[in-house]
Amino acid sequence: MQESAATLAAGTPIVEIGDVGSDLEVLVELLSTDAVTVSLGDPVLVEGWGGDTPLRGAVVQLEPQGFTKVSALGVEEQRVNAIVRLSADQPESAGLGSGFRVEARIIVWQDRDALIVPASALFRDQGRWAVLAVDGGEAVLRRVTIGRNNGTQAQVLEGLEEGAQVVLYPSSDLADGESVEQREVG
Repeated sequence: MQESAATLAAGTPIVEIGDVGSDLEVLVELLSTDAVTVSLGDPVLVEGWGGDTPLRGAVVQLEPQGFTKVSALGVEEQRVNAIVRLSADQPESAGLGSGFRVEARIIVWQDRDALIVPASALFRDQGRWAVLAVDGGEAVLRRVTIGRNNGTQAQVLEGLEEGAQVVLYPSSDLADGESVEQREVG
């Protein structure tokens, strides 16, 4: 595309026309370490666009070459562009256009039946993952097998039952069998 006054050769495009009503795409910059977990077709939720509910989309392209970008903190980061096509059945997206800023969450894995605990409840005990569960007002050491972990939440594959309460940020002074009590936070 030519952006300033100039003589153009025959066949040079001078304008692009897009249909934002049906073919809206979002360019998402991913850290290269995150991009390797993304696959074509992964569902995407687009938020922060001005509406009350997230817009739905899917990853349609991952660019094959990364680039370096300096973060707001001055750190050089390797990034990769992902192209997300928004679902056409969302008339509320008609207000979006070129250059708009949005936030995207790419769903790289989901399991509605997964047992999830806060990652802050996990600690290492004799080389294995463990939690302190609460049973009858006492802390009970439970060694657990962890599946996926995003740093905020972790999937528990075995060692804990659904509905179990766990101690968050357990102190190294808190031992198996010691008395604990629940307190409200917030």
